[in-house]
Amino acid sequence: MRLINFVRPVSPPYSLDRIEREFVTDTLTPGNPTLADLGVQLTPLEHRIHWEIKPYRLYNYYWASIGEFPEPDPPPLAH
Repeated sequence: MRLINFVRPVSPPYSLDRIEREFVTDTLTPGNPTLADLGVQLTPLEHRIHWEIKPYRLYNYYWASIGEFPEPDPPPLAH
């Protein structure tokens, strides 16, 4: 066995991907509050998508001309 395998293992025992795969779940645990219990209002993606993709559309492989893409309105605030 080579010395480099002892100094720097090929795969780390824990990585962020492995932790996410093994410990993040979508099942609800009884007794824990949900987002609705905490007062979080979900926003449909259709209301925010223009705001979220603006940086990718503007600087994707070419210089955009002024006024080429319309400026999106800021996302609505939930009250």
